[in-house]
Amino acid sequence: MAAQSKLALRPLLPLKFTLQAPDSSPSSSGKGQPSAEEKDLQDTAKTPGSLRKARAADIPGILRLVEQNPDTILKRSTEEYQELLDLTWVVDLHGEIIGCATLEVYSPKIAEIRSVAVDANYRQHGYGRLLVQAAVTEARARRIREILVVTSNRDFFERLNFGPCLHEKYALFWNGK
Repeated sequence: MAAQSKLALRPLLPLKFTLQAPDSSPSSSGKGQPSAEEKDLQDTAKTPGSLRKARAADIPGILRLVEQNPDTILKRSTEEYQELLDLTWVVDLHGEIIGCATLEVYSPKIAEIRSVAVDANYRQHGYGRLLVQAAVTEARARRIREILVVTSNRDFFERLNFGPCLHEKYALFWNGK
């Protein structure tokens, strides 16, 4: 019998955040009042450190964070981060990059939040939430209806309103053999 190709079933579940009101912008009131999402970002921002868009000089810090999590985050190249720099956020604490996240837009309808990482010494302080919310806010501003994440930390993303998109489907990865 000929050897069959095998697909590896991984415990990574694609989670999806679907926007309920695609026609509302992040400043939904139009009266200068921040949306609930913006208020949440402001509240989370009381954590020390500053959330900002990444710059080229931040890429070594981003790579360091990703390399700290080889079992949960896919390694990306410097070139990949350069291409997505305008859709990458970092948390800068006194000149040190302690958190990062990237929004990768696949089409006008769907995007993925990826490479969400927070330095182990700064977890449980709201930085991951802040990064994900920044990416969601950007996706909303672009009117992207579906935002997905492939994760091994399902609980974290479910607390941020992500959930399974199809209960009977699984992410399958070809293992190249």
